[in-house]
Amino acid sequence: MSFPMIRLRRLRASGALREIFQEVRLGKGDLVQLMMKEGGVGEVVDAGVKGVACLNASPEWVKDVKKDAGDLAVFVNGSSVEEAIELSQAGSDVILMPSDELLNAARRMVLPDTILASPNLTVTSTPQADICYSTSGFKSLDLILSHTESSNTPTIAVQPHADIAMITEAAKKGWLNREQIVMETLIGYKRAGATAVLTPFAVEAAKAL
Repeated sequence: MSFPMIRLRRLRASGALREIFQEVRLGKGDLVQLMMKEGGVGEVVDAGVKGVACLNASPEWVKDVKKDAGDLAVFVNGSSVEEAIELSQAGSDVILMPSDELLNAARRMVLPDTILASPNLTVTSTPQADICYSTSGFKSLDLILSHTESSNTPTIAVQPHADIAMITEAAKKGWLNREQIVMETLIGYKRAGATAVLTPFAVEAAKAL
């Protein structure tokens, strides 16, 4: 096993060395702003983030986003075939389906350009899925790595509420440096092989890049 599979501590001794020798580079194009509720996307656009996600989005919100920021990729959650159809017709770019069964049923009914994401990372590929996703946070890094090594299907990581709360509360109490831990966790997903990360820290991270 040789570099860069092993990161020697002395290669991370300073900010300049970390920048030069880092194995994975995080860019604004790797980030999708995860919104906990529907709202405006002006800050997302201004930060240079290329996508926005609202997992409880309505078709009306999707239409508003596309009207105000048509170049912004919109990620939503489709809990049923009917909901997936409505969100597709509203202009959603990526719909996260809860199961392969519903995904396969929706594939025949949504608009052709709509990307459907499968939660299944345990097989090499899901025939009808365009991409796969994980919502298990740090616990899924090995699974993401295994999937990306055995499949050409892109994988996105959705940062779960538990991880978000842990980082936020620990930073408030001064237990860690918020910017450093946010950047390290996002790079961790990229290092595991995630094509993109859905995170509420996307705008914050984009401003720091």
